[in-house]
Amino acid sequence: YPPAPSVKHCVDVIEYCAKHGLRNWTPMSVSGYHIRDSGATPAQELAFCLANAIAYFEEAQRRGIKVDDFAPNIWMFLAGDINFLEEVAKFRGARHIWSGLMRERFGAETAEAQALKIFCYTLGGRLTAQKPLNNIARVTIMTLAAFLGGVQTIATSSYDEAFSTPTEEAATVALRTQQIVAHESGVADIVDALGGSWALEALTTGLEQRVLAMLEEVQEKGGAAACIDSGYFQQELGRAAYQYQREVDSGERVVVGVRDLFLFLAPRRS
Repeated sequence: YPPAPSVKHCVDVIEYCAKHGLRNWTPMSVSGYHIRDSGATPAQELAFCLANAIAYFEEAQRRGIKVDDFAPNIWMFLAGDINFLEEVAKFRGARHIWSGLMRERFGAETAEAQALKIFCYTLGGRLTAQKPLNNIARVTIMTLAAFLGGVQTIATSSYDEAFSTPTEEAATVALRTQQIVAHESGVADIVDALGGSWALEALTTGLEQRVLAMLEEVQEKGGAAACIDSGYFQQELGRAAYQYQREVDSGERVVVGVRDLFLFLAPRRS
């Protein structure tokens, strides 16, 4: 559907669940995953996802629905990418910005309404068809970043997703990857284990500032629905995806098993 009818349809579900007390039902998962897989930067993924959430929540408030009656059951669906510290910072920043939005913009009073629940799926678009077993290492790094960023639940990509429907073996390896991280690595035993690191705190603060600036720009353009209608989101995502691919093609960004091969195959000059 176009944006306006889509917002109405989604808020219809939120309203029904809130009015009928369906506390064990999740009326919406606000998604940033497809935004990231379209080529977004981490800040764009989070900003555009939050802008969508604002559009839904403002419509809910116009109908007289209290944010405390539905926000505790809302999830955010984000991607887990390969840049380890940047992704940890993204998940931390998402929770901080969310709590501020719920409290200051929508008047949430309960801790449950101000807390963000995150579902992460490791980013399939970052996996390569060349040397597919390398994807096991990629998914492991993505999984570690999600755990240390404090997500509530995670799905791990199969190493063969870049070129086929996952085989049973590949899907099992993906499952075992998250189980090993969860039960053997110890990273799930401490909340915000990397908090306090000067590098991570600087990354988190910088990312939050970029996200808030993007959110303000989206609001100045009329909100998420208007930005979809005008093509603004698509234009910004296209620009980011193009920049990423240019870096890969030029060799500035190394993708192991793909672009690094050219370092060895390029002819030597006499």
